[in-house]
Parts: sequence; structure tokens; C-alpha cells
Amino acid sequence: MTRFPINYITLEGPDLSGKTTLYSALHKATSYAWNIHDRSCLSMLIHAKQYKRDCFFHTENFKSEILNMNNKLVILLPEFEVIRDRYNQRGDDIQSLKDIKLLHAEFMNYAETLEKLPNVLIVRDTTQYIVKQIVEAFSSTETASLDEISKMVFDYASASIGYEATPLTFTIYDDGNFLESDPSVMNYELEKEYYDRILSTINKTIQDELEGKNPYKRLESVYSRRFIYTDNTCISLIHASYRENILDVHFVLRSSEVAATFKHDLKFLYYLTSFVFSSLGLNNSKDSVRMRFNLNSAHILS
Repeated sequence: MTRFPINYITLEGPDLSGKTTLYSALHKATSYAWNIHDRSCLSMLIHAKQYKRDCFFHTENFKSEILNMNNKLVILLPEFEVIRDRYNQRGDDIQSLKDIKLLHAEFMNYAETLEKLPNVLIVRDTTQYIVKQIVEAFSSTETASLDEISKMVFDYASASIGYEATPLTFTIYDDGNFLESDPSVMNYELEKEYYDRILSTINKTIQDELEGKNPYKRLESVYSRRFIYTDNTCISLIHASYRENILDVHFVLRSSEVAATFKHDLKFLYYLTSFVFSSLGLNNSKDSVRMRFNLNSAHILS
């Protein structure tokens, strides 16, 4: 079974938007199923702007958070009148109402930019079914198929400046049964020779290392750090390592066209991982798989 797990969910929004209440309600509804954070680097960035501090590293840190598709962001944006009423009822320990109004406007600006990203949920009506809405939205992503993950990558690029997300990262897990492994991906006409070359190179590397055909003339085991493929083409690095009953496979794609090609690349790399799993003699009764993807340029060619 393939899993697209959530690293953490971050709740964002201006003061008095309902983050603390939602934090408790989500944990209660899910029995602490997710790691939930109250505020992210987005708050650090917005407050840095408010107090006229340098924003460079806050901007970079927020990009790093949001460009990891296993991270989810919920921004609560009730109408300012709702926040004003809450302020009049209980006040705020830090911000004045004037400052909160400015923060609300800044969060609104960022929401317009972030709203189309597949790992961001903007909640404007915080009075109805908000917990159910979030739980349903994020639960479905954790069991996403390869096609659904490819669609998320496409959606991310299409919502990015210049139709390019860089660098976009995500992690997939599998229990070793590889239910979506399909050898027919090797027949995809536009990439057939390319996929064949990568697969045969990986296979030769593994077999050579296990037989001691390396500069050290050393017989490698399944724990070797030498199961690696590098190239200057789009799929530029594949590194497999086995530790603590997990086969970790790291993929670096220096360039990935996500409208037409990446969906095939993802299925190929998943199939290749199943091939490596088998080649190393791993067992799905005790071993599992982690696939880490780094797309240095996930783009759409216009």
C-alpha cells in the first residue's frame, strides 16, 4: 500500500481567527492523528514586515515549508467584523485592534497567492463544519494514488510564478507490496529508451557491487552506500540505501516537465524502486520503502 503521509499541519491566520480553538478540535476529532502546529514561518514573515525587520530568511524558510508537499497549511480568514467582535469581547494580550486589522489584510494578501496550492486550505467561514472539512480534505491525500500525486505536482506548478515550482519536494512510503507497480510504464514510447537505460544501469550497479566489482574489490551487502545512479539528464540522481528495515530511495530530478512527462516518470521511478527492492532480496513481511523526491524545477512548458 502506498502512503503520502502528512508531516505536519500548520494553522495560520491573524490573531483571534480561531487557531487555538481549531487546534484542540482537530486533535479531539482525530485522536491526535496528526502533528499540528499553531503558526508557521508565514506568521514570522508577516510580523517581520509589520515591525520592519529583514524578511529574507523568513521568506526562504516559509518557501521551504510550503514547497514540501507533505506539509499542509490551513489559513483561517474570517471576516474582520468577526475578529473585531471577538476583540471587543476578550481583547488581545499583544496586538491592538488597529494592528490586528493590518495583520488581517496582510494574511488576505498572502491567501490570494497561496490559495491554489494543493497543500493549502483557506477557510473563510469558520462557523460551519470546519473540522469535518479539514479532516476529509487531508485524510484523502494520505492515501493518494500515483496519478493523484502527479496531479498535485501539476497543480503546484500551475499555481506558481512562471509555472515553475523550485525546488518542490515530497515523500512517498510503501509497505513493500508495490500495488501500483506497473511494468507497462517501460513501454511509454517517448521515454522507453531512457527508462531502459536507467533501469539497466541501476541493475548493473547493484549486481557489480554485490559481486565486489568496484574499485575496492569489496563484496558489498544490502547495507552498502554505493547503490547510486548519476547523470546530467532530467532524472539526475538515484540513491538507494537500506537501514532499519527501510529501503530509502532518494530521487533528484534537475528538470521535470509536469504537464505531460512527470506522471510517467513517477510511475517509472516507483516501478524501479520495486525492482531494487526485489534485487536486494528484501521482504515485504518485514521491510518497507521510503521514496524521497526532489524536483529542482517542476515546470509547465507554455
